Amino acid sequence: MLVDGTDLIIHYTGPQDITLVSSGATLGADGLESTAPGGGPTETLTLDTLHVEVALEAAQNADFGDYARTVRLAVKQALARDPETADRIYDLQIDIWINREGRVRQPRLLRSSGRPGLDTAIRRVLATMVIKSPPVGLSQPIRIAVSAI
Repeated sequence: MLVDGTDLIIHYTGPQDITLVSSGATLGADGLESTAPGGGPTETLTLDTLHVEVALEAAQNADFGDYARTVRLAVKQALARDPETADRIYDLQIDIWINREGRVRQPRLLRSSGRPGLDTAIRRVLATMVIKSPPVGLSQPIRIAVSAI
């Protein structure tokens, strides 16, 4: 899905590794040999590893995707409204559970911001949130990565 509509093709370089290759490039025994139309060399852009995680049921159920967008927006707005979490720079990952009434329960920090007071404030904000009820069959916890810059 990531390369649909581009001239890129996927070359598997390991069990969990890929290289995106222009359809005009050739692969030699010693690695990637890029060629532009007409045979000349092209510049190579190397990216850091990109990790993309999508729960299987989220990919197969549109209701889950819509709900994920709702949760993401609600978390963003709640953190932006609170004076202890607004206008701060941090990067963290947290799991939350949402009950049938839409109340967030048990926020659990997986990756800290590096500042215990800020982590506590973020957990407090999330624990007071009420979001619409999750769709039936949604597995929990919901993992949220928050990057505030």
